[in-house]
Amino acid sequence: MIIILGKANKILNIYDDYFSKCEKCHSSDIVYIVHQNYYHLFGIPVFPELKYVGIFCNACQHSTIDVINETAGMYEKQTKTPIYMYSWIIIALSIIIINLLKSIF
Repeated sequence: MIIILGKANKILNIYDDYFSKCEKCHSSDIVYIVHQNYYHLFGIPVFPELKYVGIFCNACQHSTIDVINETAGMYEKQTKTPIYMYSWIIIALSIIIINLLKSIF
């Protein structure tokens, strides 16, 4: 039996922020990108890891991964993890509950 287990990355949300400045070119054309890594089994998400925020400057194409500042923290808290990231857990619990109900009735 072949088990395909892996780790992938998903962009959860993109926020334009015109109040922040690029550290390289000092342009105010900054985009905050909220990412989340997750584990998957046969391509179906099992469970997610922690979220992290990256910055991308549209003017000079400079990017930084895993930014820690107040604005990044605000965007990270604002972005919710989608429910489908827990698909295998939901499937397993559904099977267990169905089997329990069958055995009771």
